[in-house]
Amino acid sequence: MSKFYVDFWSREWIDQNQFPEATLESFQQAYADRDLGVAFSGGGTRSAACTLGQLKALDELGLLPRVKYISAVSGGGWAATPFSYTHDLEQYFGKISDPENITLSNSKSVLPKSLQEAITQSPLVSNLLEGGLKLRGDESFAYSLGKVFLKPYGLDNPNHYFTFNNETKALAKQGFPRG
Repeated sequence: MSKFYVDFWSREWIDQNQFPEATLESFQQAYADRDLGVAFSGGGTRSAACTLGQLKALDELGLLPRVKYISAVSGGGWAATPFSYTHDLEQYFGKISDPENITLSNSKSVLPKSLQEAITQSPLVSNLLEGGLKLRGDESFAYSLGKVFLKPYGLDNPNHYFTFNNETKALAKQGFPRG
Protein backbone atom coordinates (compact mmCIF):
# COMPACT_ATOMS: atom_id res chain seq x y z
CA MET A 1 0.00 0.00 0.00
CA SER A 2 2.73 2.52 0.91
CA LYS A 3 4.63 1.79 -2.32
CA PHE A 4 1.52 2.73 -4.30
CA TYR A 5 1.08 5.91 -2.28
CA VAL A 6 4.70 7.00 -2.73
CA ASP A 7 4.71 6.12 -6.41
CA PHE A 8 1.41 7.93 -7.04
CA TRP A 9 2.43 10.96 -5.00
CA SER A 10 5.77 11.33 -6.75
CA ARG A 11 4.28 10.90 -10.24
CA GLU A 12 1.56 13.45 -9.50
CA TRP A 13 4.13 15.91 -8.12
CA ILE A 14 6.34 15.45 -11.17
CA ASP A 15 3.39 15.98 -13.51
CA GLN A 16 2.58 19.28 -11.77
CA ASN A 17 6.13 20.59 -11.38
CA GLN A 18 9.11 21.00 -13.65
CA PHE A 19 12.65 20.49 -12.46
CA PRO A 20 14.83 23.50 -13.42
CA GLU A 21 17.36 21.36 -15.29
CA ALA A 22 14.57 19.98 -17.49
CA THR A 23 14.48 23.34 -19.29
CA LEU A 24 18.05 22.81 -20.56
CA GLU A 25 18.10 21.36 -24.06
CA SER A 26 21.41 19.60 -23.41
CA PHE A 27 19.98 17.94 -20.29
CA GLN A 28 16.89 16.82 -22.18
CA GLN A 29 19.05 15.26 -24.90
CA ALA A 30 21.47 13.54 -22.54
CA TYR A 31 19.01 12.32 -19.90
CA ALA A 32 15.63 11.94 -21.64
CA ASP A 33 15.57 8.15 -21.31
CA ARG A 34 17.00 7.95 -17.81
CA ASP A 35 14.64 7.04 -14.99
CA LEU A 36 16.72 6.25 -11.91
CA GLY A 37 17.92 8.29 -8.96
CA VAL A 38 20.46 7.04 -6.40
CA ALA A 39 21.47 8.37 -3.00
CA PHE A 40 24.66 7.73 -1.05
CA SER A 41 25.08 8.25 2.68
CA GLY A 42 27.78 9.97 4.65
CA GLY A 43 30.37 8.42 6.93
CA GLY A 44 33.81 9.61 5.88
CA THR A 45 36.19 7.32 4.04
CA ARG A 46 34.09 4.26 4.94
CA SER A 47 31.16 5.83 3.12
CA ALA A 48 33.38 6.81 0.19
CA ALA A 49 34.51 3.17 -0.09
CA CYS A 50 30.92 1.95 0.20
CA THR A 51 29.76 4.43 -2.45
CA LEU A 52 32.56 3.28 -4.76
CA GLY A 53 31.39 -0.32 -4.37
CA GLN A 54 27.75 0.62 -4.88
CA LEU A 55 28.58 2.56 -8.05
CA LYS A 56 30.61 -0.39 -9.33
CA ALA A 57 27.69 -2.72 -8.60
CA LEU A 58 25.32 -0.42 -10.50
CA ASP A 59 27.80 -0.47 -13.38
CA GLU A 60 28.09 -4.27 -13.39
CA LEU A 61 24.30 -4.62 -13.26
CA GLY A 62 24.00 -2.33 -16.29
CA LEU A 63 22.05 0.28 -14.32
CA LEU A 64 24.45 3.24 -14.57
CA PRO A 65 23.11 4.29 -18.00
CA ARG A 66 19.68 4.71 -16.35
CA VAL A 67 20.92 7.04 -13.57
CA LYS A 68 19.53 10.54 -13.97
CA TYR A 69 20.08 11.92 -10.46
CA ILE A 70 22.69 11.35 -7.78
CA SER A 71 22.41 12.63 -4.23
CA ALA A 72 25.26 12.21 -1.80
CA VAL A 73 26.20 13.37 1.68
CA SER A 74 29.69 13.80 3.14
CA GLY A 75 31.83 10.72 2.38
CA GLY A 76 29.34 9.58 -0.24
CA GLY A 77 29.90 12.92 -1.95
CA TRP A 78 33.66 12.43 -1.85
CA ALA A 79 33.11 9.46 -4.17
CA ALA A 80 30.06 10.66 -6.12
CA THR A 81 31.47 14.06 -7.13
CA PRO A 82 34.52 12.78 -9.04
CA PHE A 83 32.38 9.95 -10.43
CA SER A 84 30.02 12.52 -11.95
CA TYR A 85 32.86 14.13 -13.89
CA THR A 86 35.12 11.21 -14.78
CA HIS A 87 35.48 10.11 -18.39
CA ASP A 88 37.28 6.88 -17.53
CA LEU A 89 35.21 4.57 -15.33
CA GLU A 90 37.82 1.82 -15.41
CA GLN A 91 40.43 4.20 -13.99
CA TYR A 92 37.97 5.64 -11.46
CA PHE A 93 36.84 2.23 -10.17
CA GLY A 94 40.26 0.61 -10.11
CA LYS A 95 40.31 -3.14 -9.65
CA ILE A 96 37.38 -4.29 -7.56
CA SER A 97 37.51 -7.99 -6.80
CA ASP A 98 34.79 -10.35 -5.70
CA PRO A 99 35.26 -11.23 -2.00
CA GLU A 100 36.25 -14.83 -2.75
CA ASN A 101 39.11 -13.58 -4.96
CA ILE A 102 40.68 -11.25 -2.39
CA THR A 103 44.02 -12.39 -1.04
CA LEU A 104 46.50 -10.75 1.31
CA SER A 105 48.88 -10.00 -1.56
CA ASN A 106 46.36 -8.60 -4.07
CA SER A 107 44.59 -6.53 -1.42
CA LYS A 108 47.69 -4.39 -0.92
CA SER A 109 47.79 -2.89 -4.40
CA VAL A 110 45.41 -0.43 -5.99
CA LEU A 111 45.32 1.16 -9.41
CA PRO A 112 47.13 4.53 -9.33
CA LYS A 113 44.81 7.54 -9.74
CA SER A 114 41.74 5.44 -8.95
CA LEU A 115 39.33 6.40 -6.21
CA GLN A 116 40.61 3.34 -4.36
CA GLU A 117 44.00 5.00 -4.17
CA ALA A 118 42.48 8.23 -2.88
CA ILE A 119 40.65 6.31 -0.15
CA THR A 120 43.40 3.91 0.92
CA GLN A 121 46.31 6.33 0.66
CA SER A 122 44.30 9.25 2.02
CA PRO A 123 46.59 11.74 3.80
CA LEU A 124 43.61 13.65 5.25
CA VAL A 125 45.26 14.44 8.58
CA SER A 126 48.53 15.70 7.09
CA ASN A 127 46.60 17.75 4.52
CA LEU A 128 44.42 19.14 7.29
CA LEU A 129 47.52 20.22 9.18
CA GLU A 130 48.97 21.70 6.00
CA GLY A 131 45.75 23.66 5.46
CA GLY A 132 45.98 24.96 9.02
CA LEU A 133 49.60 25.98 8.54
CA LYS A 134 48.62 27.85 5.39
CA LEU A 135 46.12 29.76 7.55
CA ARG A 136 43.08 28.40 5.75
CA GLY A 137 41.12 28.47 9.01
CA ASP A 138 37.69 26.90 8.73
CA GLU A 139 38.45 25.93 5.12
CA SER A 140 41.25 23.55 6.19
CA PHE A 141 39.05 20.45 6.04
CA ALA A 142 37.62 21.39 2.64
CA TYR A 143 41.20 22.04 1.45
CA SER A 144 42.25 18.60 2.66
CA LEU A 145 39.29 16.84 1.04
CA GLY A 146 39.89 18.71 -2.20
CA LYS A 147 43.51 17.60 -2.36
CA VAL A 148 42.65 13.96 -1.70
CA PHE A 149 39.38 13.36 -3.55
CA LEU A 150 39.00 16.14 -6.14
CA LYS A 151 42.52 17.02 -7.30
CA PRO A 152 43.14 13.68 -9.09
CA TYR A 153 40.13 14.54 -11.26
CA GLY A 154 40.97 18.21 -11.84
CA LEU A 155 38.13 19.43 -9.62
CA ASP A 156 40.07 21.01 -6.75
CA ASN A 157 40.53 24.60 -7.94
CA PRO A 158 38.08 26.86 -6.06
CA ASN A 159 38.52 29.51 -8.78
CA HIS A 160 37.17 27.19 -11.50
CA TYR A 161 33.59 26.22 -12.09
CA PHE A 162 32.52 22.62 -12.37
CA THR A 163 29.01 22.17 -13.61
CA PHE A 164 26.94 20.07 -16.04
CA ASN A 165 28.34 21.71 -19.19
CA ASN A 166 29.25 25.08 -20.76
CA GLU A 167 25.57 26.07 -20.93
CA THR A 168 25.13 25.71 -17.17
CA LYS A 169 28.52 27.31 -16.56
CA ALA A 170 27.34 30.43 -18.40
CA LEU A 171 24.10 30.43 -16.41
CA ALA A 172 26.01 30.10 -13.14
CA LYS A 173 28.24 33.03 -14.06
CA GLN A 174 25.14 35.16 -14.72
CA GLY A 175 23.73 34.40 -11.29
CA PHE A 176 20.26 33.24 -10.43
CA PRO A 177 17.36 35.16 -11.93
CA ARG A 178 15.30 37.20 -9.49
CA GLY A 179 11.61 36.64 -9.06
